[in-house]
Amino acid sequence: MTPRLKLCFAYCASFAKGCEIDREELCHQWIALGLIVNPWKNQGIIENPGKTKRLAEENIRELLDMSFLQDSGPSSVTMRSSGAPAKLKMHDLVHDLATLVCDDELVIFNEENMLCTHDSPRYAMVFACEKENLHKINQLAGLRALHIKDCPTLKLKWYNSSFAKRLQVLDISGLHIEKLPSLIGNLMQLRYLNASGIQCKELPKAIGTLSKLQYLNLHGSTISKLPDSVTKLGQLMHLDISDCKNLQALPSSFCQLNCLCFFCLKNCYQLCSLPDDLAGLQNLENLNLSGCSCLCMLPESLGVLKKLKKLDLSGCLKLTKLPDSFVRLAGLQYLDISSCSELNIPVDGLNKLLGLNYLDMSSCPKLVGLPEEFCDLEHLHTLNLSDCSQLGNLPQRLGQMKSVRFILLDGCAESVRKPILQHRLGAGLQSLPAFVIEAQVGSIRSNITQLEQEKFSELELYRLENVREVDEAEALKMPARSGLHSLGLMWTLNVGRFVEDEALLQALEPPENLQKFRVQGYMGERFPKWNVEIGSFCRGQLHELGLMHFPMCTSLPQLGQLANLKKLHLCRMPKIRRLGRELGDDTGALKNLQSFTLEYMENLDKWCTTASASSQHQHQLRPEGFMFPSLQELNIYHCPRLTMIPCPPRSIDWEVRASSRASQQLLGKDEAMQSLAEYMGLQCPFSYTTELHVNGSSSSSPHLPSDGWKFNASLITLSDLGTSDCCGLIDTLLAKGNNMQCLINLEISGIEDTRSLLEQVETVAYYTRSSLAKSWPDLFLQQPIVNSGASPHFLVSGFASCALNGWIDKVTSFLGNLIRINMEDLPMCDHLPPLGQLPALQELRLKGMPKITRIDNRDLCGGSDRSSSSVLFFPRLKKFVLNDMRNLEEWVITVSGSTSSDHCGRDREEFMFPKLVKLTIWNCPELNLKPGLPRAEEWDINNSDRVITSSYDINSGGGELATVLQVLSCKVAPNNWKLLHHLPGIQNLAIVSCHGIQALPESIQSLSSLQSLTVSKCHGLKHLPEWLGDLTSLHSLMIVSCPLEFLPGE
Repeated sequence: MTPRLKLCFAYCASFAKGCEIDREELCHQWIALGLIVNPWKNQGIIENPGKTKRLAEENIRELLDMSFLQDSGPSSVTMRSSGAPAKLKMHDLVHDLATLVCDDELVIFNEENMLCTHDSPRYAMVFACEKENLHKINQLAGLRALHIKDCPTLKLKWYNSSFAKRLQVLDISGLHIEKLPSLIGNLMQLRYLNASGIQCKELPKAIGTLSKLQYLNLHGSTISKLPDSVTKLGQLMHLDISDCKNLQALPSSFCQLNCLCFFCLKNCYQLCSLPDDLAGLQNLENLNLSGCSCLCMLPESLGVLKKLKKLDLSGCLKLTKLPDSFVRLAGLQYLDISSCSELNIPVDGLNKLLGLNYLDMSSCPKLVGLPEEFCDLEHLHTLNLSDCSQLGNLPQRLGQMKSVRFILLDGCAESVRKPILQHRLGAGLQSLPAFVIEAQVGSIRSNITQLEQEKFSELELYRLENVREVDEAEALKMPARSGLHSLGLMWTLNVGRFVEDEALLQALEPPENLQKFRVQGYMGERFPKWNVEIGSFCRGQLHELGLMHFPMCTSLPQLGQLANLKKLHLCRMPKIRRLGRELGDDTGALKNLQSFTLEYMENLDKWCTTASASSQHQHQLRPEGFMFPSLQELNIYHCPRLTMIPCPPRSIDWEVRASSRASQQLLGKDEAMQSLAEYMGLQCPFSYTTELHVNGSSSSSPHLPSDGWKFNASLITLSDLGTSDCCGLIDTLLAKGNNMQCLINLEISGIEDTRSLLEQVETVAYYTRSSLAKSWPDLFLQQPIVNSGASPHFLVSGFASCALNGWIDKVTSFLGNLIRINMEDLPMCDHLPPLGQLPALQELRLKGMPKITRIDNRDLCGGSDRSSSSVLFFPRLKKFVLNDMRNLEEWVITVSGSTSSDHCGRDREEFMFPKLVKLTIWNCPELNLKPGLPRAEEWDINNSDRVITSSYDINSGGGELATVLQVLSCKVAPNNWKLLHHLPGIQNLAIVSCHGIQALPESIQSLSSLQSLTVSKCHGLKHLPEWLGDLTSLHSLMIVSCPLEFLPGE
């Protein structure tokens, strides 16, 4: 140990034993005391304040390597690259060693020691005592450092003492001070002052006379402003005025502090602005403005801070934009703009911050995506995008960036998280909430220790087999993590382990308020105690549980105790042969369970489906005995041997795949089920069923007796019917005589030969109507009958061998309560049914119908020859989608009336969709709208150029209601966007991926109501027009991923 390092180590004894040592404060105290010497100073080289600080950091690293100092907490995922000040600690034995090395240079005053026993100590600590005459003790005349801790009532005249003129370090944070005295100017040698928490509105002007002051901490004080004299502190390196909630402004001359390296204004709630000229802060490396909720803007001079390495703007709620010069901060390494709810992040400029290694953009609702160029940040280590609710797309290369070790996506949409996770798991990289456990190079421990200081609401731990010791998992203190709501524990099957799965699972006991829990790949034969008694730790909160891939498990924990469980998934447990008591007891099992899935339980033979079914005495059966009284969805996949005893449970929605016995039991005639219903006075379980999906190959399809399916079908109140690959089953179901009175959702797909089925649909539909005698005008005059809680939906998809003529033309006659209709991928369909006569229809989608070339009232509205003038077509339609109608050339958007006429005696034309809200036209390149535009509030046009370029009848008036327009993949020249002239009320316009345009469409100038304009991914757009300034209503302009070369006025 060098002599200088020995002095630094000895000084650490002046901190109380067992306390945490702030790393930043320790460095500056060493510097203030002259313990850090710049080796270039004697060579005439000007001393750089940043270099001096880095020399102090090197001493700390040396002491850490020698274990004389320790990190107070393990390095966390985010803190390792965040640059956040770390806390240090010293072992008690090492502290005793430092005290011996320090010898008589340190004196401590406390309740046990009130006397100074040393002749001339250099350092003194006053800890929890009332020694008020310290300033009169002559032995302290040579004192260089004084620390006063936990002495709120101590009256000490430190400013008028025998040691005042020599004191270099003064920490009075443990005193209650209402005012800094003007005599503070007596401390001529003072280099370090910690006066945090002082209760005064102003600092004395004499503070400016402390010409050697390098460190000033006023954290938590009540000052409302800084005196102008503070700018005379020419050697000040560190200034902390965080949590000064009354501070409103900084002096204009503040930026003369050209030695300042660290400046913290955290939580200065009333601070509204910074000085305009920051050029004088030429050595500033760390700027913290987090929590400055009134800060509206940053000065343009921010970009001149060439040495700035860390910038924290988190929680600046009113900050709307960053200065253009922001992208010139090439040396920036750490950037935190989290929780900036109004900030429009300049994502196109982030790739210019080439030194960036930590970026936090979490909880930024205006962040919608990142450009591909973002992946040019080759030094980026940690990216936090948690809780970005509007985040929709990320660059494809992001998951493959090798420099990025951690991506935090907690709270983002699954569509955003999943592709990133897939890429990174394969590359061995990290992405919270998913965390892959690995053995650390050169260490006997795994990297799971990095999570000890992390806070997360979701966590998925992969490759738990790499945990080296049980204490690594115990150190996470999972039971105490009250903020953890979702937990996944995943082992890899058939690989070696360092720790037994059962012991590790015991150490990872979840907190009591866990809501979602998933365990996968567990190789233990039994569960730990907390899991066996699973109801005891999360009885009130757990609502979703998945247990998957348990090859050795022979029994399940008592899941029936989970009173609020709503979703249960059991998968691949080959040694589980029977289910019953684990899922319930006599008090009512899983009474709130809504979804239950059994998947690949290939050896599961029996499932006792009533809470009392496992009883030996039949007289104990009760009417409330069904195991899952609230079940809505039951899925049984690949369970070929499963039989439900005494009968299937009640469920609203069933889906059975490759489970022949369960299919036969569900669909076949079961005398045991009938006798049970009679004995118990129960309704049949199927009386609740409204949705049924049966799927299987021809070899696994259920073979039923001719009357078996009809028996159970008569008990089903079916509102939703779907089928795939089960030939003949639907034909039987729809046979005349089965009870189908509540059928409101019919989906038919993937069946090539449907002629026999189609012939029966009209006959079956007869039973869905109470009367066919009512005329259409009568129906329109009454409220449509729609089942409570249902969303009637009709889907016809993928028929290649039938033109759908005949029966589909009458579909509106027998399915009058439909709300949504999808007609997709119908290559032979050459005309549309009269869907306009459906009184309740709200959504209509037409896709992939190549034989449809024209849409008019003759098809959709049933022709123009009508006897009643009261008919209103599509009276409730709100959403209309045309997609991939490649040959559609014309849509006549009006309907002629027969009795009303204009002043010339001509029939008055009404709009086909009078209540339309959103119109979507995608991939209809030949489409023309005649004679004018339909009435719709929101327009979405993609790859349909003729809609943009056509001329429309000015008198049609259809476009006047439009307020939102999005145009994608348009190749029209800027001078030919005629559509905009007919949409004068547009307030929000988005132009996306229109690569052919080199300038903004000129017709935008006519949009006098335009408030928001977004242009994204238009790779040919290189400049903006001067006339943008004439759009007086425009208050939001966003240009994303466009190669602009200059802006208007440049």
